[in-house]
Amino acid sequence: MELDGRYAEQEAFLKRADRKRVRWKVSFLFPTSHNHEVVLQFDVPAESHHEKPLIGSPVHWANFPLSFRDRLYSLRRGDLVEISGVLRFVENTLVIAGDDFDVVTAPTLTPTPRTKKSR
Repeated sequence: MELDGRYAEQEAFLKRADRKRVRWKVSFLFPTSHNHEVVLQFDVPAESHHEKPLIGSPVHWANFPLSFRDRLYSLRRGDLVEISGVLRFVENTLVIAGDDFDVVTAPTLTPTPRTKKSR
């Protein structure tokens, strides 16, 4: 759903989404630690290879309890992760209050071509 530039529709969507339980597939970017929680920053991937990622998503991060710190810091940029949690409307944006996550796929590394050594 593209809501960029449509303030009234976006505001209504955000308020309706508050306190909804979600399972959201995201592309992991990086974690940060704040006080008593760890924040997972992410992008929303495209639904298929032929589409672009969701730009302007109203949700960009998920807050997790500090007990998730080691698991979150072991993720790699680009991991496809499915987050379970509840959407919270905070300061005019949505945040996922995460209670669990699963790694769906790890990023694929493009192998470096091997060159033959000349003798």
